[in-house]
Amino acid sequence: MDKPFVLRCGSLVLSLLAFATWSPAQEPAPRAARGATSDSVQFLTWTYMDAPMGLYLPPPTDKPLPVVMFLHPCDNDPVYEGLWIHAALNAIEPTAVFLPTAPETPNTEYSCTDWGGTYDAAIRPQMRNALHEFDSLIQAFGFDTTRQYLYGESMGGEGVYRLLVDFPTRFTGAVSVGGYTKNKGAAQMARTPFWILIGVEDEYSPIDESRTIRDAIVAEGGTQMKYTEFPGLRHVAAIEQVRTDSAVVEWLLQQRRSSVGVRPDRAGNSRRDGLDLGGHRRITLIRLPLPTEFGNGLGVDAGRFANSADRPTGRQHRSQLLLFVHA
Repeated sequence: MDKPFVLRCGSLVLSLLAFATWSPAQEPAPRAARGATSDSVQFLTWTYMDAPMGLYLPPPTDKPLPVVMFLHPCDNDPVYEGLWIHAALNAIEPTAVFLPTAPETPNTEYSCTDWGGTYDAAIRPQMRNALHEFDSLIQAFGFDTTRQYLYGESMGGEGVYRLLVDFPTRFTGAVSVGGYTKNKGAAQMARTPFWILIGVEDEYSPIDESRTIRDAIVAEGGTQMKYTEFPGLRHVAAIEQVRTDSAVVEWLLQQRRSSVGVRPDRAGNSRRDGLDLGGHRRITLIRLPLPTEFGNGLGVDAGRFANSADRPTGRQHRSQLLLFVHA
């Protein structure tokens, strides 16, 4: 092999490794995480617009993976490998799980509304950022675009309501647990298979609001919706109850659409060779062998989650380095 070529390749690798630590304010951080061999689980973390993000990847199969976007409750940061929904979904079939986070919105009238909901005039920046990364991951990893699912708890459930109003034909199925909504957008919600679950004694999301939107969706022809109340259960207890019921996530993954698209690029093409960032920036997915001598020198987690003592640590993989590189 041509020696100058080898040197150039070596320089490129070192440059990419150095670049992966750069994280300017309000820019998508280049993402680096160690991956596993093809027969192992991977858990990737990164930061986008100051918000930690995570992706759970089961071992690849012979077909594109379905993907679930999980919208977390208030004050609940789900970016770690041991989150309950990973095991629950993958006990049914191999499923990728995207874990965006919603940083707190300062100076707002109500707390714990950071995903936004039907009470807002428009989608909040946190949700726009989550959708941006969701689209990017679908393209980069070739997830099944006809099987994009939503699952939200508490304020995450409010975000589910919001997304079904703004994107009535995008998502293949959705679950909202303990989420609050106004009686708004029922006609759009009726177009997506949707399961609402709520505790009758919920102190944050009044049961009457859930019953009202249920009736409105049914009136709009929402034959694909399910509705469950838990007598005697308050907000947190109902959420925990649903987590133990495998029938909910099983129902979610059973839903199908004939076609659901990801956002095209400016030329109208659905691209899979890179991540569309908008503007003039792109991120490209590069896989490189990870030399043994790097050992544990590269943290699985990015940003403030690197070597975090308050989160379960990810598996220590050495066989592959996954880089998302700006271009």
